[in-house]
Amino acid sequence: MSDLKQYKLRVLDTKTPTFCGAKWYNATVFLGSGKTMSCHHNPYHEISDTDVITNYKALHNTSIKKKQRAEMLRGERPKGCEYCWRVEDISPDSISDRVIKTQDFSDEDNNIAFHADPNADFDLQIMELHFDKVCQMACSYCHAGYSTTWAQDIKQNGVYEDVETDTRQHYKYQRKIDQLFKPDQENLYVEAFYKWWDADLHRTLKELRILGGEPLLSPHIWRFIDWYKSKETDCSLEIVSNLGPKVNVDKFLDVTEDIGVVVLTSNETVDSHAEYIRDGLDYDLWCKNVEKCLDSNSVREVRILLTVNALSMLKITDLLDQIVIWKQCYGKDRLTFTANILRYPVFQNISVLPRDIRTQLADNLSKWLTNNNITEVDTVERLISYTKLVDYPTTEFVDVERTRKDFKSFFTQYDKRREKSFTETFPELADWYGDI
Repeated sequence: MSDLKQYKLRVLDTKTPTFCGAKWYNATVFLGSGKTMSCHHNPYHEISDTDVITNYKALHNTSIKKKQRAEMLRGERPKGCEYCWRVEDISPDSISDRVIKTQDFSDEDNNIAFHADPNADFDLQIMELHFDKVCQMACSYCHAGYSTTWAQDIKQNGVYEDVETDTRQHYKYQRKIDQLFKPDQENLYVEAFYKWWDADLHRTLKELRILGGEPLLSPHIWRFIDWYKSKETDCSLEIVSNLGPKVNVDKFLDVTEDIGVVVLTSNETVDSHAEYIRDGLDYDLWCKNVEKCLDSNSVREVRILLTVNALSMLKITDLLDQIVIWKQCYGKDRLTFTANILRYPVFQNISVLPRDIRTQLADNLSKWLTNNNITEVDTVERLISYTKLVDYPTTEFVDVERTRKDFKSFFTQYDKRREKSFTETFPELADWYGDI
């Protein structure tokens, strides 16, 4: 039995079938738009501006989260946490991110959360912080709410048409509401964050993760790093960067010399496949920048974040081969990876592929795992099971033919806007794509 399965039996199953420590101690906060969520799988929701003015802890402790905490304590499944429920319903032994995220917190803290009033305000231990959405890339599965380049696409070329399953309207608007404040404007959410940091967060936070957009292109980042260095804290600073064009990696490594940062960088496949999915990426440059970080004393760890989607599965083992090479060169703990399965947009989820192709891809990944000794076994096993067994991304979307039509409609427009070619990049899918 794996360590995670033992942990689930010992800690989570002794509470309720739906308990997750992240609902109490983990949060993603968008300071530019005044929104929050408990983890990256949840849909975000608005933070009350009036609540934040009187209580800075309302950046995380919203009425919606408190309601979901109460549901978990009753053993109910909050709707916003469907990602984990889908994974757990694959089989009784399936390990979802609920287990992984709860393990980030001590048994004592999880017991405190379990026995506490769900309406109480909790201090964060892990925080993801977005200052703004400035980004030089426009990945196929991203949208204008996270990337200024995506917003520019919508502004110049208009919305994407005939994509019915885009219920979250990723491709329908410039998403101006996702950036309410300009960098030089006074922002009540930023002010609340600094107040909370001075009062409690500098003591309680174990990890502070800065995201974007591309945070190393944000006008906030250099002032923030100077501010962080001026404080005494045991909080680990993590920066999520695409390590792509225009990112000044040398400057970043220079100013963080005394910190020992963790660099998290996103990629899920290689070469032309990666550059197609992650529009604006230079794969060779990305590899060089990963190695530059691994060679630097400023960086404590590099973590590669795989946002696994239908197209990335075709050469995912090639990227894993490269990761193994880096592990051998720099140490298995200096470079690690996680694999998060893309759910939205639903038409880019793995389930859009035909079952025979998915089975073959899962078998390839299974053979790769058998031949490689890595510490991330549970992560890969979960991906193998999901690829083989899950036939639709969420309970909302059970019509695979509809998601496939949207897949082709989207990428036909994507090719035209981005001067790309789906069939040239993915010839192994050309026949299936042409028949949709």
